[in-house]
Amino acid sequence: MIRLGIRNTFFIKVFMCFLALTVLFSLFYSVALSFFKQRIKNEILHTNRTVLRNASERFNSQLNRIKTLLIETNDNADLIGFNQQLLSKPEADVDYLRAKRVIRSLQSEIYKPQTYLETIIVQFKSVSFSFSHKGSSSADLMFGQLYASEAYSHGFGNDEPSGLTSFKLLPVGRFFINGVSKPILPITFEQRGRNYRLTALLDIEEAYDALVGSLTSPGELVILDKDGNELYRRGELPSVSLPALDTDREYLYRAGNYYFYERDAAGTSYVYVLPYKKVIAEMRGLTDRWLLIWAAVLTTGVVAAYFFSRRIQIPVKNLLSAVLNRKPATASSSIQEFDLIRSKINDLLDEREKIADTVEKQSTALTSYSYINRLKDINAESSEWQSLLSAEKSYVVVLYSFRSRRSHRSGSSSLDHGQEEGRRAMLERMDRVVTERFPDSSTFQIERDQFVSVIAEAEREPIIALMSEWKNDPDLEPPDGVLTIAIGTPFGHPSKFSGAYKQVQKMVGQAPLSEKTEIVTNLAGVSPFTLNPKQDHSLNAFLQSGNEDGAYRQLEQLLEQMSRDKASCSHFAELSDIVLSKVSVAVEPLQRNSGASEKLQAFPALLKECFTQAEYKQTFRELVSVVCELIREDKEEQDPVAALVMDILNKRFAQDLSLSYLADLLNMSSAYLSVYIKEKTGSNFSEHLNGIRVRKAQELLVTTEMNINDISLQVGYTNFTSFNRMFKKQTGMTPGEFRRRQIMQIHKSG
Repeated sequence: MIRLGIRNTFFIKVFMCFLALTVLFSLFYSVALSFFKQRIKNEILHTNRTVLRNASERFNSQLNRIKTLLIETNDNADLIGFNQQLLSKPEADVDYLRAKRVIRSLQSEIYKPQTYLETIIVQFKSVSFSFSHKGSSSADLMFGQLYASEAYSHGFGNDEPSGLTSFKLLPVGRFFINGVSKPILPITFEQRGRNYRLTALLDIEEAYDALVGSLTSPGELVILDKDGNELYRRGELPSVSLPALDTDREYLYRAGNYYFYERDAAGTSYVYVLPYKKVIAEMRGLTDRWLLIWAAVLTTGVVAAYFFSRRIQIPVKNLLSAVLNRKPATASSSIQEFDLIRSKINDLLDEREKIADTVEKQSTALTSYSYINRLKDINAESSEWQSLLSAEKSYVVVLYSFRSRRSHRSGSSSLDHGQEEGRRAMLERMDRVVTERFPDSSTFQIERDQFVSVIAEAEREPIIALMSEWKNDPDLEPPDGVLTIAIGTPFGHPSKFSGAYKQVQKMVGQAPLSEKTEIVTNLAGVSPFTLNPKQDHSLNAFLQSGNEDGAYRQLEQLLEQMSRDKASCSHFAELSDIVLSKVSVAVEPLQRNSGASEKLQAFPALLKECFTQAEYKQTFRELVSVVCELIREDKEEQDPVAALVMDILNKRFAQDLSLSYLADLLNMSSAYLSVYIKEKTGSNFSEHLNGIRVRKAQELLVTTEMNINDISLQVGYTNFTSFNRMFKKQTGMTPGEFRRRQIMQIHKSG
């Protein structure tokens, strides 16, 4: 074992670095502490000023609300009329009902929880009469017993206001209300020439707790009126005289206290007194904590530097021992351990070469994975894909889509073992045939029923020729279904993979109905399949009336017309979705028939397995027969009122229908009709209406190109948010997501 110089050892160098950083951090901490002490003091004072400003704004807003309430009460027509009667009529002729209406108006305001008012008293000057929200009495009784206060034993003064109106805040006094003594802030309002004065009694402590909170701890808050008279004082300090305050300064320091001052637009002043010793206590406590933390960090840093350095040294020494035992080397670096470790890098490079060989053997799987990520627009930053991006080549994407004849009667939607084996064998044949003709290509499975070939540096004509040979080779025909091959147009860069994949997906949907392999080479601009208004109306009418022959004739004519027009598989799939949607609407009133859904649940899978016009006709014949039989059976047993309600909902779902409207139409109460519909149909009115609207919206989303807002209006939802929420509640997805999934499903089924 080579003995290392103590000064040049890895341990000493690492420990000295840690120790230097710890000392440097300690110096920085000391400077920062002195700097932040002043910042903290300023922040404490600024925070108290901000809190006072916010509290004064809230309190002023409350006073403005009370002022507004007093002005509205002062201008109350009943109060003005009652006052005129007191002045002009004998007492026996005065209409006291008008005063009662004013009292009710006061009650509606006083009982609101956020007014914090005990009452509002209306006191008349010409007579000894007054009333509050609790009732009326003489002025002596009102101020002597009901709202008694030593400070205001004779009321609130009889001075005529100097201006047109007078809004005054009076000093807080203690009032005995319902046997409880409370501090109350009286607020008076009077209009010159009026025979009465309004006085609001504000529960100052309740309002203070709600609007100001814990501001006064540990200081004191003083509220002054516009003339500088003290209205209210609260806090933990002994009463102190207030110095002259300057509103332009954030605070004033006098006699061991900080004074913060705020004045609102009405002249009401708010003064917060904060003792200096509290500021010092907060700073001292923070300083002590910082010093303690500094000492702990310094000690911890030194100890951690030593132990961490030792912890690093031990595995390094063990590694050196292992290296020296296998292959001794002469160290030339100032750090001997590092020099010895570097001597073993060649060994690590040898291991890397072995790993690279292993990865190379798996390159085919990695390449297929990269292709799938790019085709499906998945962001995968693999090295294989980066190398692919760097290769400036042109590419052609070929999509193979299988349509299987799976047994729907077994209820299984997955492939059986034999089908899976057949698919794997088909993939191997595809890969072998394509690779033989185009060596720079990759064929892989991208979905359960879809394979993809990505061919580099190739023209479309040879690819089309190869696929045509495949089509005519019976050995390459899938035994359990139909194969559609879509050959995309060349694209010049791998970044276009996602768009090329979407292109061939659309092309697959444009294949014609066939029981043999079809090749699609062009993407035509085909609009979605829709029924014209006459066809839509007649098919709805036939299904809802149970007219089996009429409904089938309608569908048979559509199928024949589509065959003459050489419609694609996607159009036949869209027709299937339209018919299934209309069947769903037609059997909506039959929800209580538990067998209805069981009889119909196999038909979506049956329609997906149709390969010819004859198979579509046969499946539609069976579907229409089942639906019309269910409807006819239900009509024989259906309650006439429930049938009429469902007929109205199915025909007028787009209108502004309501339960009360139907109840008036049927001369029933809304409650009775709601229970009746629920009992007879198994669902309530809203469930029926929303179900019909959502199913109609699903049909329009798939069969038209209308935007979603227009569809929501057409099915009866004036509020798009309500439509979106109801659609998601019933289908588990938004309308936009539903449209995208259905369109993708139509292309895949094509």
